[in-house]
Amino acid sequence: MFRIFLLATLLPALATAQVADTIVRLDEQTSDRAFLKLPNGALYAVEMSDEADEDSLSFETIARRSALQSCVTATFTGVVRRKAKTSPLPGRAKSYETLDDLLDELPSDSSMRFRTPRIDTSPFSERVEEERHNVRIKRAWLFAAFREEDNDFHLIIGNHEQPSQATALMNVEVSGLPEKTASNRRAHQTLLEARTEFIKIFGDTQCRRTFRFPEKGVPVEIKGSLFFDTHHAGTGTGSGNLRPATVWEIHPVTGIQWLSN
Repeated sequence: MFRIFLLATLLPALATAQVADTIVRLDEQTSDRAFLKLPNGALYAVEMSDEADEDSLSFETIARRSALQSCVTATFTGVVRRKAKTSPLPGRAKSYETLDDLLDELPSDSSMRFRTPRIDTSPFSERVEEERHNVRIKRAWLFAAFREEDNDFHLIIGNHEQPSQATALMNVEVSGLPEKTASNRRAHQTLLEARTEFIKIFGDTQCRRTFRFPEKGVPVEIKGSLFFDTHHAGTGTGSGNLRPATVWEIHPVTGIQWLSN
């Protein structure tokens, strides 16, 4: 009888605690851990951390932080390969069932890192031949989200629902927006739509905060243009145990679809 009474007493408190710890956008999160509720009703445990993927090259970090629009607008404020990062390729995307299928076709990091000629890292650097492909991954899982100081949303996706079982990881970036001009209106609109879709689900999250989904990833379909992050070649990207073995990216993302389990 006492056990029944105790359980009946605790249930309302537990329900209240769960409701209090449930958010519908990442920018609502104030505690280290919460449950994110997506529009389809699915709940995902999410952890917030100040452990950011810091840029290892100081001149880029300084440039980002000195920009007046850093972390407060949607404008891209980065320097390295700015044109390539904010210029989606025209044309159709090649579809891949899984992340593994895409990674199996990409040139090795070492061949890209030491290719001839080397990849130019200046702001007006164009995509090299190996990057001139649009791709679509039909199903992957989102494990982490982080807003960088250049106003990109940096996402880590994997090939398995549970992060601990994922053997392949990749960085994909929902880009900050280029300055809108008469010549890039279509590209600007494409990037704006992708950014709006991300923010609709996750919110316009704070800069330099990492959100991880430690128990299971959010299923997504991702589309965008290939990009080799030569700026981080040899050092890698990511944080904690979510560090892709490659610095190949989808950057910029041009389409996101949130899938059901």
